[in-house]
Amino acid sequence: FCFCNMGDDYLSSGGVKPNLEILQGGGTQLLQQQVDKKGDNLFLKGYGREWGGSMTYSVGMTYGLGMLTGSTWGLALGLRQGGATSKLLVNSCLNQVARNGSTISNLGAITTMFYVGFKGLLGCFRDDDIFNTAGAAGMSGAMYKAFDGPKVAARYAVATCVIFTSLDQALKIDSFTDPFARI
Repeated sequence: FCFCNMGDDYLSSGGVKPNLEILQGGGTQLLQQQVDKKGDNLFLKGYGREWGGSMTYSVGMTYGLGMLTGSTWGLALGLRQGGATSKLLVNSCLNQVARNGSTISNLGAITTMFYVGFKGLLGCFRDDDIFNTAGAAGMSGAMYKAFDGPKVAARYAVATCVIFTSLDQALKIDSFTDPFARI
């Protein structure tokens, strides 16, 4: 790879020409035009995102929600288990929060990662519709529990199919105030 034919002023002269457009203020107009063109894409509007952004956003959200849900459930289990002293009660609660919070958050994040990957793969071959969502969700649940046997994998496939398809359809509704807007 040769840098010498690229026409860079620094490589030929050891410095930058002082009459460059960006130094004279012309670059700010060009930059403003690019921002105006891409201004609509700077903020998350609607449901459509690129694959990588969708993966990052979705996995992060489900991990956080899983941690909150699992920790709340763990706290309830720790309080129900109890302890002879207040220190043992706190220890019981912390143990249950750590165990259940991490378990549920990892389960949610991994199945979401599989889901977004499968949905992106199916999107390469088909138009985006409810069957892509249901298929990707079912495959993600089956993949998550593939080594636990076909019955367990089928149960997880059905559960993730219902959960992810309903969430996907809920997020596609234009107005959250009117749930029957698409009917």
